[in-house]
Amino acid sequence: MFDPSSFANPTPLAHADTSRDLLPRGAVRSAGCKCLPFLLVKSAREVPAFRFFPEKDKEEVSSVFTCNVKQTKEVLLEVAIDLGVEVNSTLTKSEIKNRICQSEDYNEESVKSLLEGILAEKREAWELKERQEARELKERQEARELKERQEARELKERQEARELKERQETREYELERLRLSNATETVSVSSADLEGQGVNRRVNLKDLVPKFDAKNADINLFFEIFERQAIKEKVAEDRWVSQLIPLLPIEIAEIVAKEPLEKSDDYPT
Repeated sequence: MFDPSSFANPTPLAHADTSRDLLPRGAVRSAGCKCLPFLLVKSAREVPAFRFFPEKDKEEVSSVFTCNVKQTKEVLLEVAIDLGVEVNSTLTKSEIKNRICQSEDYNEESVKSLLEGILAEKREAWELKERQEARELKERQEARELKERQEARELKERQEARELKERQETREYELERLRLSNATETVSVSSADLEGQGVNRRVNLKDLVPKFDAKNADINLFFEIFERQAIKEKVAEDRWVSQLIPLLPIEIAEIVAKEPLEKSDDYPT
């Protein structure tokens, strides 16, 4: 590093190797961002008999003057623009750094503060984006869960409605089956009771008794034959009139049909 003892016996300018030991004009600005305050001079020629770093320190001097802030090209462009440095996106990171350090308004602390501000803004923007993405992800997840719950509820409602309909249909079927069963049993019991009482509901006397001929047949004989057949076939007396009407001439059947309803089944004796 820099040795202050080198100022003790400065080499005369006439004997100095300026091509090797003197810092060229503008070298301070082009050397890098970490510029030492005592080197901030316009030209090394303005300091006669000034001997710079020895050969062994040249590499270290180069590293000291190199900008150690490793940031993205985008950040460096923002720093340069804020400092009023003319730059464009075609420049490399090193070229942008050099232009920043070569600017007349360059100040290490100012650049550092400016860089920290830009990084803070980007960090805040990144954190804001992260929070927004997390919020959107949570909203999408909640919306998806809500949709799934709604679909599950609708599916359950449809299933319950289908099961209710099936139960109703089953109940209606059972009721209809029970009704038909009861009706069949009632008919069977009624028929058995009637048959046990000597009543036959199924016989049709018009197939057994000839139709009455008013011109040739005797009315008394006709009634006698009819009554015998009705008794023989065990036809209920309340059905005798309905069995008799088809056997009578149309004129007589019309007279019987005109009888009051309460007397329509009364057989004349």
